[in-house]
Amino acid sequence: MSGQGKVFGQTCNNRVEGAEMTITPTPEQEEILVKALEAGLIERAEDALNVGLETLRSRLTARPAEETAEEWIAKFNAWADSHADQTVVLSDEAMSRESIYEGRGLVNGSL
Repeated sequence: MSGQGKVFGQTCNNRVEGAEMTITPTPEQEEILVKALEAGLIERAEDALNVGLETLRSRLTARPAEETAEEWIAKFNAWADSHADQTVVLSDEAMSRESIYEGRGLVNGSL
């Protein structure tokens, strides 16, 4: 891994004019970046930042920061209640191992 770290210490230019950022990864982060590059998950080390930002963006939009736990629970319960409650419940006999494997050559648990 020696020598590869210099790639990750370079300055990456953002799309905003004049904005610069230098990121120096830990050895563990560098190892992950190298593996991601070798696996073709990213083309350049700088692409890892875009992947991370996209993950953060999706997490931020998934649940508004202003939403309290109580509000989330209420929404979840409303979602759960919106599903049909006409679920067919099978009898214990229908769910038994013997019933499930009936006719497959097993007699009293042996071949």
